[in-house]
Amino acid sequence: MFIFAIVLASGIGSPVKAGFARLELHSTPGSYIGGGLDYLITDDNAQGYNPLRAANLPNGDWTYIEFRVRESAEVYSRLNFSTFGLGTGILPGVYDDAQRSLFAAQGHPGMDVTFAAQGSNELSGTFTIHEVSFTRLPGGFRRVERFFATFDQVSDYGTSRVYGSLFYSFAPVPEPASFALLGTAVVAGLGLACRRRGR
Repeated sequence: MFIFAIVLASGIGSPVKAGFARLELHSTPGSYIGGGLDYLITDDNAQGYNPLRAANLPNGDWTYIEFRVRESAEVYSRLNFSTFGLGTGILPGVYDDAQRSLFAAQGHPGMDVTFAAQGSNELSGTFTIHEVSFTRLPGGFRRVERFFATFDQVSDYGTSRVYGSLFYSFAPVPEPASFALLGTAVVAGLGLACRRRGR
């Protein structure tokens, strides 16, 4: 936790690049993040970047990735995912027992999904990165080319819950139908799990 805070203070981010994003976000009744509503946001000027370059691994692999997706001044979201506490780069896989990214303890992945400036003090969650790819750029920088993940986040002792999927492509084109179908199927599964836990 403390180490990552130091990295945050000293980190120099990668250049912010814009691309296409599709965010499907669901919030449970009474959730202060999302207001208990469902959203489907597409953004041709979404941002996918690494604001914590100092947290990169020695080989340059990212351990932190952030996205900003916006539909209007009232409908927007910031999402980040981190593997800093695991000592690995951002790779496809299932990441359970996640904590809030900037304060995740060693041995835990990090995540933080906010919506319209509403965020978490503490959270627990899980996310699955189905696809991620990068391009190496001059100056030691990298650019995220494609990213697809599903997530399920519970905040502040169960007072808020959001789940959904995020697809991002540096090329500003809609995601393939296969990704849309996969995201819908996975999100439907997450919703069913939420309903079962709520019984």
